[in-house]
Amino acid sequence: MKKALIFLISIVYIALACSCSLSEIDRVSKQLSTYTIEAVYDEENKRLYANQKLDYVNNEELPLSELCFHLYANAYRQGAAIRPINNHLLEKAYRNGMSYGGIEIMKVCVDGVEVSHSVGGTDMDILTVPLSDELYPGERVIVDIEFNLTLPNVWHRLGYNDNSVNFGNWYPILCVYEEGSYKKTPYYSNGDPFYSDCANYEMSVTVPEGYKAAFTGRAEAVIEGGKTVYTARAKAVRDFAFVLSKGFNVATAEVEDVEIFYYYYDDPDYEVSLGIAVESLETFNRLFGKYKYGVLSVVQTGFAHLGMEYPTLVYISDAANADSRKETIVHETAHQWWYAIVGSNQVECAWLDEGLAEYSTVLFYENNPQYNITREQLIESTLKSYKTFVDIYKQIMGSTDTSMNRAVNEYASETEYLYMTYIKGELMFDSLRKSIGDEKFFKGIRKYYKENAFSHATPQSFIYCMERGSGVQLESFITSWIEGEVIL
Repeated sequence: MKKALIFLISIVYIALACSCSLSEIDRVSKQLSTYTIEAVYDEENKRLYANQKLDYVNNEELPLSELCFHLYANAYRQGAAIRPINNHLLEKAYRNGMSYGGIEIMKVCVDGVEVSHSVGGTDMDILTVPLSDELYPGERVIVDIEFNLTLPNVWHRLGYNDNSVNFGNWYPILCVYEEGSYKKTPYYSNGDPFYSDCANYEMSVTVPEGYKAAFTGRAEAVIEGGKTVYTARAKAVRDFAFVLSKGFNVATAEVEDVEIFYYYYDDPDYEVSLGIAVESLETFNRLFGKYKYGVLSVVQTGFAHLGMEYPTLVYISDAANADSRKETIVHETAHQWWYAIVGSNQVECAWLDEGLAEYSTVLFYENNPQYNITREQLIESTLKSYKTFVDIYKQIMGSTDTSMNRAVNEYASETEYLYMTYIKGELMFDSLRKSIGDEKFFKGIRKYYKENAFSHATPQSFIYCMERGSGVQLESFITSWIEGEVIL
């Protein structure tokens, strides 16, 4: 009897342990909305024809009478008031001359009934869908959107180039509902001006045979009738992207039950690049907490910047040299912790993810001495660069604003944005670490990661976790950095 009881208890314990270890994503995903997208890529006309079904659940505290979606692709249309690309990058991004694209909403249905939708916003970039009845917290509604996407010829997040086709920020995605209204910020050229809730995704896209594809989440391919049909799924991600190329080679590795894929077409050191991704995942798992997803795709593609992060998928520019490619892979992999899993408002407080991802790069090299790059070297170089920028800026402008709590469009230039979010952000995190010591710093960082996974973190929630993790009052210290009171 005693042995039987022990056996029964053991079975129950094992079942509970397996449930806890395997179902975090599943538990989170059950509370989320689901996007189901069926699409066909028209290679000749560089267009995507798509039907999107959103099974939306109201997780807000108030009833909703309408849903609002970002149409980021309309930033690429001719005559857009706000370009998604800064002037100094136009020639690099539009290598074959100016080119335009955009998204056209063909039809919208709510619970199977066609409705009169509207498209407005700064750049015709907000789709508003009225609901027939108020949707109360916990209730669901099905919204079907038929749309056509025209791709520009541009080396950017969305567009086709000589070697690949990028689909980043390409479909109608829900605006974040916050403090009683929707966040409808446009596609600014500074930074990554995106802010979205986690959701589940199921997508199928039909492409001409010969294309290989990298997706957010996991994908399967079926070849039929001269076409390839890719089906991809991802749970609890805050965005969904994919890249097509006829030239992709694929290298793979596995780290702690995570499959890593490196898609490339021009990298003689592809094994080194794959190894950097492996080491990044191992390092950040150890320092911050385990990566939540089972897959990570690192994708070489045409891109005017060095890199771009999406959940479980990152762009690495094919123009990057060997050294910058390594650092970009590390930085973009860090964004899987600080953006993909722990989200934040990248428009209003970009330092929170970019500064932390940049400091994570410092931590990577510090914890991987085989690269012969020390923390001291990196911080000294960063501090020198920051001081030089501030001095020059002050000479030209007469004064300089070193605050970090500005929206991305409030920075005078992309350079100022980079220095106040990436560079100063890195210096702030290192100064914080020096002030409280390694044990308290990493305890606070791990608490921040654990408590804010799959949600939206704020500067206040970061301060709270660092204070609780370290046992030190840090609000004044961190706030003085953010508000520009610290003089370096």
